[in-house]
Amino acid sequence: MGLIKNIGIFLAVVAVVIGFRMFQVKKEKSAGEQPKGGFVEIPRPRGAPMGKVLLIGPQNCPREEGQRIDRLERLMHAAGIPCVRLNTANIPPADQAEANRIEKIMTGEIPIVFVGSFAKNNPTLEEVKAQFLAIQAR
Repeated sequence: MGLIKNIGIFLAVVAVVIGFRMFQVKKEKSAGEQPKGGFVEIPRPRGAPMGKVLLIGPQNCPREEGQRIDRLERLMHAAGIPCVRLNTANIPPADQAEANRIEKIMTGEIPIVFVGSFAKNNPTLEEVKAQFLAIQAR
């Protein structure tokens, strides 16, 4: 009887450990997944105003990147989406996985756009609107 009880306890512990590990793996994978629209959850830059979409990219730049951010900023203002533009951003990561997500976004195509705590490289106005409305609905 004692042997069967010990085997039962052992199997219960193994099931709990496996279940916990599966939960951790799922949580780690979902942290790096992109929600609908391709926006990735990363921390907002330090000192960035809340309640506004952040546009990160060069100002007064004649290159294509500068022209894209100028165009997107004008379209956002015309659509009534509150936004603020920054040349650079300071985003300290909490851990290595977060550092990898931040690096992928911050070294990608410009403009970098933050809507809430979600960011995407070179989104269209429609993508920004959809993400902005989704955040507002929460």
